[in-house]
Amino acid sequence: MTTRKNITLVFIWNRYKQKCIAEDKRFYQYRQFCEHYARWCADNYETAHFDAVIGQKMEVDFAGKTFYMTDPLTGEMITIVVFVAVLPYSQYIYAEGKVSTKEPQ
Repeated sequence: MTTRKNITLVFIWNRYKQKCIAEDKRFYQYRQFCEHYARWCADNYETAHFDAVIGQKMEVDFAGKTFYMTDPLTGEMITIVVFVAVLPYSQYIYAEGKVSTKEPQ
């Protein structure tokens, strides 16, 4: 689920269910599927540890989801992207809505 944007457990279950139907196999109902998936996640949980040094790094990116804002003067719908910066050591987050991902001229 972490490799694809906006994927849900319902989507994964539906894909699993359709595959079972195509192969003429029985499938778990959604609730039981979620329990097995949670157990699998707990058993296969992997993490990577990065040592953070004060003031050495800052991670920046644009958030995947866009938002819409209505311009109060013109009534035009404007797409807003969210710029996010994180200081790994302190875990402080800065986020700001932007009209574009391009650098200002």
